[in-house]
Amino acid sequence: MDEIGLWHTGALPDSLDPTHNPLRQHVLWGSLLSGAAGVEWYFGAKHPHNDLSSEDWRQRNQLWELNKIAKDFFNEHLPFWQMQPKHELLSIKNGYCFQLPNEIYAIYLPKLNKDITINLKAAKNKFKVFWYDPLVGGKLKIGSVPIITGSNHRNLGFPTTDNTLNLNKDWVVLLKKL
Repeated sequence: MDEIGLWHTGALPDSLDPTHNPLRQHVLWGSLLSGAAGVEWYFGAKHPHNDLSSEDWRQRNQLWELNKIAKDFFNEHLPFWQMQPKHELLSIKNGYCFQLPNEIYAIYLPKLNKDITINLKAAKNKFKVFWYDPLVGGKLKIGSVPIITGSNHRNLGFPTTDNTLNLNKDWVVLLKKL
């Protein structure tokens, strides 16, 4: 993915966009789970520290951290060189799915929804369900549904059983064959 964003905006400095939600949700994770080899960020011409004048890359330090979190996830948990995108397995239109069929599935959810399912009709195995926070990284978590079985559409559950869960938060779901 190369130079995403409008020519005048691009990737804003952290002071103007500390979480970089649209870039993280639809460019970084969307591109990687669609098979991209990486992303290149364009700084935008109408903001301080733009592509032509930036001498301080720390102005987008949080954006670099978000890239590292995604890279760490791929390096630690996925045989990404063997995987292919298969977004149509999800019951939502704005999610992303990267799969090695019947082995491992990485799913990016820009928002949570109690009815998000994955079509595992072609998979015959059982899968452990893990959750990963793309904003802070860290260890994989076990959510409300710890194991799912193939051969049907399966609900992914939630990253926690906590009733105060933010449904507008993005998450990565990892299904690994048992």
